[in-house]
Amino acid sequence: MRHRRKSSSVPEINVVTQPVGIYGKKKTLDSALRDRDRIEIYRPLVADPKDSRRKRAAKKQSGASAA
Repeated sequence: MRHRRKSSSVPEINVVTQPVGIYGKKKTLDSALRDRDRIEIYRPLVADPKDSRRKRAAKKQSGASAA
């Protein structure tokens, strides 16, 4: 994976400081890749998924009652 890090198309992702994995299993940058491996870069969540769902549901309910 180490040679792939230089070709990142997203500059704010730094694979040196963020954990990486293959198919949901954490790996090191020295791990060998096989054909068709899905490389994953793990980073902190921007928003809490539960809070996001609650806000969407509340917005949907308030929109339905206004109609």
